[in-house]
Formats: sequence, C-alpha cells, structure tokens
Amino acid sequence: NSRGGPPARPYLDPADREKEPHQLVPEAKRKSFILYALLLNGYHPNPSIEPDTICKELYFEFGFVTGRGSEGEQVLPWVYRKLIPECTFTEFWTAFQSNNLVALMDEKGLGPERKKVLHFEDFMKIKRNYPRPSVWRLRHFVHSQGVDPPLSVFMDYGFFNCITVGEVFSLKEVYQELLESPRVDPMELHAACIKGNLYSFARRHNPNLEQRFKTLMTNIYPLRNNTQWAVASPSFLLFLVLFFVSVSFTNLWSTLMFLVFSFLSILCRCLWGTLKLLVALAFLSILFTCLWGILMLLVAFFFLSILLQV
Repeated sequence: NSRGGPPARPYLDPADREKEPHQLVPEAKRKSFILYALLLNGYHPNPSIEPDTICKELYFEFGFVTGRGSEGEQVLPWVYRKLIPECTFTEFWTAFQSNNLVALMDEKGLGPERKKVLHFEDFMKIKRNYPRPSVWRLRHFVHSQGVDPPLSVFMDYGFFNCITVGEVFSLKEVYQELLESPRVDPMELHAACIKGNLYSFARRHNPNLEQRFKTLMTNIYPLRNNTQWAVASPSFLLFLVLFFVSVSFTNLWSTLMFLVFSFLSILCRCLWGTLKLLVALAFLSILFTCLWGILMLLVAFFFLSILLQV
C-alpha cells in the first residue's frame, strides 16, 4: 500500500515510522524502504510494470539488471531477503548510499550466493552518480514496455537507425534474446558495441539473424586507438561534443540578443555619455562572449577529433 506495507515499517527508526515513503530522506533511505516493502511482501523490482517508475529505478540501482534468468528472478531477491534480518535498516541504506552493499552482503555470509550473479559486484561498486556500462541500460530497456531508449542506448546500440516503431521492437527483441542467453556475457556485447561489431557479434550467437539488422545495429564506433576515452559508455564523447557545441551556440545567441537590445537602447537615448558607456559595455560583452564561444568550440572539436579519429 502507499505506506509501504506492514512488514517494512517496523524496520524504520521510530522517528520515521509515521512518515509516507516520499517523506523519507535522503533518497537512499527512501529507495531502500521501498525495496524492503517489495521484498517483504513477496515481490521484487520489475521494469516491465508500467508506469511504475520507482520499480524501474530500483531494478537498476540495486543491481537486479545484472541478473540473467534465475539469477535476476531468484538469486538476488533471495540474497536481499536474507540480508534484511542480518543488519539494521540504517546499515542497509547507508551501505547502499556509499556503494558498500556488496561488502555488507559478504560480511553477513552471503558472498557465495551473490557471486552467482556474474557482474553484480562490479556494477554495485560504481558510484551511483557515475555512468555505468551502457549495456546495463540496454538490458533495462529491453525488459520495459517503452519504445524510447535512453540516449546512451539510442546512440550505442543503433536505435537511431530505426525509422518505425516496428523496427524499434524488432531490435529490442534481438537484444533481449542475446541478453537472456546463458552463452552471452553482457559485457562481451558491450565490448562488441565499442568495437562497432554488434551485428557480427549477434550473428555468432544467432546465425539466422536477418540481414536487415546489419543496418539497424550499425553505430558510429569504434573509437580505434583511443579506447581510454570509452569510459562507461562509448557515447560519452558524443555527449561532450553536443554539450560544448550547445554552449557555444547559446553564447552566440546571447551576443546577438545583447546587440539588438543595446541598439534599441541607443536609439532611445540622446546623451553622449550614456551612448559611450553603452558602446563600451557592448564591446566588452561581445569580446568576452566571442572568446568564450571560441573556447567552447575548440573543446568540442577536440573531443570530436578523438571520437572520429581525424
């Protein structure tokens, strides 16, 4: 129910027990409480439930996205349920907030079970505000009902090639089949993405894959010799380019608007002293804005040259 269900509320500190879930702060405490409520009522986060945004967030942030088949449906929910009585709620949510849930599980003797989920440890040790490999966003997306992938998935896995909704669903099905196969390591798919070999990788696991997917699975990679810039998602550089270009155009637009308003102000004033002041301010503003815009464009071209290896 809206108050989190009777089984979860006693785990809260006395001062929090009468609060609604949205009143719990910080965010890590609120999300941990909702996870408790789901698990203790016999459920676990499921990204296919629409439009339950919080379930999708929990599915990703608590690492359920890394579990394949029974790993995601049985192992991780079991591990989390076993952890609940072994620690205080404060220990749990603070461990989640500080990326120490894996250490807490190991401390409570749950290491052997959680290690059955191949990439769970690496995933959970990445700081929450840092980008994770985009293959996990892809896995998150293919298990949802949506047709609009996150930007990293859109760029990295070829969804920008899709013209129709039908093509989006077809491509989702291809990736879902790959990611649910026990023979496919998701991080190997991510490596194929960075190398620009998505279609050939998919064909190795599905020799009957239609030729039309070769176009749909094309992306703008590889990064060639600059693999150090791949970070967590190969689209990271593209985001930087778009950011700095947008900043540059914003500055140019601001300059244009300043010139227009300065000109209108000059027309409305007759005093020579005021005119000189406006001219001086306009000149300094234009000079500073142009220099800033040029700097942003240079930074954008720098990242673009790395991205495209020109």
